[in-house]
Amino acid sequence: MDKRSRYVLAALAALLGVAMLLWPFFGQLFMLAVWSLSWLIGAIVWGYERKRAHDRDPETFSGWRGKTRLAFETAAVYGVVIAGVVAISYIG
Repeated sequence: MDKRSRYVLAALAALLGVAMLLWPFFGQLFMLAVWSLSWLIGAIVWGYERKRAHDRDPETFSGWRGKTRLAFETAAVYGVVIAGVVAISYIG
């Protein structure tokens, strides 16, 4: 993980920490919005890191095992992001 990705993830952790402190004042919708935004940014950072890993070592992702692992990881990340967006639209 490069320096920029570490800073982005540290900023997300700080944002979630501040959101946890402000949650009683702004309510559940605010917390869900921050949670979904952090997951979306986390998914973008994850995709960026996956692309860099693939560029460094394309053999890791070749074959059915590598492609299956990548497909399951992608489905898990985007599934959580979509669930957060649906939760916000349902509550809002």
